[in-house]
Amino acid sequence: QQQQQQQQQQAQQHRQQLLAGRAFAVAELAAQSVDGGLSSTGESFSLVEALALHVKALDLTQQAMQLAPSQAPTAAGGSEALAPRDEAHEDVMRERFSTLLERAEWIRQQLRLTASEASRGGATTACVEELLYRHALGMGREAAVDEMVGKWAASRALYQRAKLLLEQLAEEPLVGAADRAVLSKYAAGFAWRLREIEEQLAEERGGD
Repeated sequence: QQQQQQQQQQAQQHRQQLLAGRAFAVAELAAQSVDGGLSSTGESFSLVEALALHVKALDLTQQAMQLAPSQAPTAAGGSEALAPRDEAHEDVMRERFSTLLERAEWIRQQLRLTASEASRGGATTACVEELLYRHALGMGREAAVDEMVGKWAASRALYQRAKLLLEQLAEEPLVGAADRAVLSKYAAGFAWRLREIEEQLAEERGGD
């Protein structure tokens, strides 16, 4: 029974780490949407799109925080205080959640101040799944360009973010089985490129 509990705790920890990584990728995209940067497709984000990304990032971050253990299990089956690294990780997630919440409220205020975007012909809703898909593929294209010109670190970061976004998208309830298979294929392709880049970086470090 103790072994089963440890396995469950390990599975929960693994899930928490996955969610935290995906939440970070979505949060980065959300931050980009309000920092004046262009999207991966070369277009500026609308306020509605920015709000949708922030709401999604808040949801994922909250899920990751809820899965984080309040105490670390011991071999004897008891519990002990979390390691400083785990506490620091939770602090980062709480700070990110607070920042996302503040920005989401600011975006809502901007939407109210500018009245209805519909009056200017703009969309009043945004499909998060479409946003994640479009920007994940855009990041993948940027990563490929960086890879071709030897910008390994930049390429690796973009591939990692694109992979995380696609993995999260594949778990969205509105995504069908056929689309999920396509997303998994793209994510596997990005994972393969990441391994190639890691090997290239290892060779460069070994040659120094």
